[in-house]
Amino acid sequence: MAKNPHAGIDLSGKKGDKIKAPLSGEIILLGNLFYNGNMLLIDHGQGLITAYSHLSKFSKKEGSWVKQGEVIGEVGATGRATGPHLHWSVYLNGEPINPDLFLEDASL
Repeated sequence: MAKNPHAGIDLSGKKGDKIKAPLSGEIILLGNLFYNGNMLLIDHGQGLITAYSHLSKFSKKEGSWVKQGEVIGEVGATGRATGPHLHWSVYLNGEPINPDLFLEDASL
């Protein structure tokens, strides 16, 4: 089975736009990864993890607990990005799922 190297969705935004946690959870990874640039992962429990790529700034530290609606970072264009945006991915039990299932309107 072929893998999709672009699992997730791109949400338009301007550099510095605030990104908020969609649900409460623990930040389990902060780092600068080559393709994803500045990336943050939140473990929401029950096998649900959300990932945020290309951030210009982190607002929290790895290991911290965030509440739903708290600012976790800012939109950027780090890594292999053609311009400022948020690449948002959702994983359930390690498998990528369509983030659109969780959105009414795919915007910041």
